[in-house]
Formats: sequence, structure tokens, C-alpha cells
Amino acid sequence: MLDGAMALVSGLVWLLAKPGLRAVLWRVLALLFVLLVGVVAGAYELADWLAAMWIPRGDAWYWQVLGWLAEFASVALAVLTGVVSFTALGSAAAAPWLDELAARAEALAGMEAAASAAPWWRQVLDGLVNALRPLPALLGWGLAALALFLIPVAGQVAAAVVWGWAGIRFMNFGLMDAVAARRGWDFARRKQALARKRWFWLGFGGAAMALTMLPLVNLLVLPAATVALARRPLPG
Repeated sequence: MLDGAMALVSGLVWLLAKPGLRAVLWRVLALLFVLLVGVVAGAYELADWLAAMWIPRGDAWYWQVLGWLAEFASVALAVLTGVVSFTALGSAAAAPWLDELAARAEALAGMEAAASAAPWWRQVLDGLVNALRPLPALLGWGLAALALFLIPVAGQVAAAVVWGWAGIRFMNFGLMDAVAARRGWDFARRKQALARKRWFWLGFGGAAMALTMLPLVNLLVLPAATVALARRPLPG
């Protein structure tokens, strides 16, 4: 896990330290900022809806405690949903720039690299398809989390944990997409990599999820993950 988290940090350092990478980064940030505003608005509405539906009501002191716990779980689920949505949509929308960023990182690492010759719309379309492929599994885990959420307090906390794990797994598909596409990995190969190096990817995706919750830093996570994975053999 630590190896995965440190890999992401090293990618962030490279992204900010190398002028050739920063030149591409500025093109990505505006698009990601607009996308982030939309996702944050959606996450806020989701948290409000969940809280209104599931917070218990009563006059006794313990009802207030249960209400706080349910509200926390509602916010946690909404935030996790926003984080994974931002990563998936961002990896698709910014696919051409992320591919160029990966090519430049590979070149700096001493690899033979060239940006994809595919038109931008094709790269965006492929990125969107790749973002949607793991969605059925995420929805399955989401239904499990929703079932747990119906159980007062303990179930709602467990739902947040289950949804968090599923969200990290889903995020990793988006984080690796640009580099995996450059290496010719299909969806089955990507799933295999996540299974073989699960602790690396848990640390990598967990660190990415944590950083995505920090204002301003969240805009750098997807480009940093692309750089981190491009400058080394892709784990798995």
C-alpha cells in the first residue's frame, strides 16, 4: 500500500517540477475545474437527499446521536460518489492531454514515446468507453452498500466502507486509463493487474481518493497519477 501511495506522490512531484509536463498541465486544469464544479454540485444534492431520507427522528438524546452518525454516513457516501465520478469523467474528457502528458513523462524516463496519432474525439470516446466498462461492478457494490445503509448506524458505517473500497477500485480504472491504453491493455488485462497487485493499487487509489478531497490539490490528482504510472512499468 505504501508503495502505491508513494508512487502517486512521486508523480505529483514530477508533474510540478518538470517544465515539459507543466506545459501540458495548464491545458488540463481548466477542463477539470469546470467538471469539478458540476460534480461538487451533484454530490451536495446527493448528500442532502440521503440525509433527508435516512436521518432518524426522535426527541431522546440517542436519536440525536444516531442522526449525527447517519448524516456523516450520508455525506461520506455522497463525497465518495463525487470523487469516483470526477475521476472517471475527467479521464475521458481530458484523454488527449493525458495521453500527451504520459508520452512526455515516458520520454523523460528514457522510454521511446510519442503521443497518440488518433484524433481527439476518438481518444475521448475510447476514454468514455473505458470509464464505463467497470461501471456494472461498481453498481453491484453500490446496491450492496445501499442494502447495508438501511440498517441503522452500524449498517450505514459499513455501507460507507464498502462504497469506499468499491470507489477506490473504480477510480483505479480511470487513473490508469491513459497509460494502460498506451501499453495496449484491454479491460481484462486491467482487471488482472488490479487483482495481481491489489495492495499497490489500494494504496495508489486510496491516496488519490484522499487527495481528491482536498481543494485545488484535487485538480492535480489525475495528471499526477498519469505521470506516476507512465514513468515506470505499469504494475500488474
